[in-house]
Amino acid sequence: MIVQAIQSVIESVRTKPVQQHQNLAVVPLVKENGHDLEFLVLEEALKAGGLIIKEAKSQSVPVLELENKTGKEVVLIAGEYLIGGGQNRTLAVSLYLAPEYTGEIPVHCVQHGRWQRTSEGFSYGGHVTSGIKSSKTQQAVWDSVTTTMNMTGSRSGSEDYDEIRSQKEAELESVTSRFKPVANQVGLMTIIGINGGKKFVVDLFDKPDTMQKHYDKIIEAHALEGLPHRNSKFEVSQDEIDNFWRGLRSAQASERSKVSMGTDYNVSTSHGEGSALVKDGKTVYLNLVSK
Repeated sequence: MIVQAIQSVIESVRTKPVQQHQNLAVVPLVKENGHDLEFLVLEEALKAGGLIIKEAKSQSVPVLELENKTGKEVVLIAGEYLIGGGQNRTLAVSLYLAPEYTGEIPVHCVQHGRWQRTSEGFSYGGHVTSGIKSSKTQQAVWDSVTTTMNMTGSRSGSEDYDEIRSQKEAELESVTSRFKPVANQVGLMTIIGINGGKKFVVDLFDKPDTMQKHYDKIIEAHALEGLPHRNSKFEVSQDEIDNFWRGLRSAQASERSKVSMGTDYNVSTSHGEGSALVKDGKTVYLNLVSK
């Protein structure tokens, strides 16, 4: 059933003409009809003040405590990151939270050199790179943050992903401003030119409104990952795009985490690996990264 839910949403999506700048290419993914799910995204819920995220009483790196007092369902996406607490964190899985949900959520640290509270709660940061997001252990996440810092020529005493991103903000803006969403867009296939090769990343949401709320932050994260290689020669053909997209139809899934109203699945295809958030048989978010 879950595989069918994932494959059916892939079958319902069409690709549009590629947009490209330097070593970054974006293929808009469009769908005529989205799901009728109604929820707040993480950034909205934090700004509204009804989503309370804080350090666990045990002050443990891999978990945070969360209370949803928004009165609405809330969706958190793996790879979104939070600023504050004892150290900045990124969400390790995607979650679909019921109104009034209270419990712990799994996270990874993206600020290796700090364990001192700067605030009781957390604010919204954005999305981490696909390399950090796909790292499966805390050490792998730290290693990926360090690599991002070194490759971009950034400096951060606490090896903080957000500080690295902030230092490159002007350069990232010059890239991200070249990409614009299209009508009925529910996701994007991003191709990043790295070391003479190509990395494919798919971010697919339930409907255009959800995609729009994440679009700028996702493009920025992909641009940061490609920044060290921006002067390399880069071309992507329609055959390559079609071939990767066809490969997604072989998707297989296994449960990774079940919290509140949604289930997060590991997803693998003939061309890539990633995750999916499914609620009541509806795919809320799908992420895949080429092998």
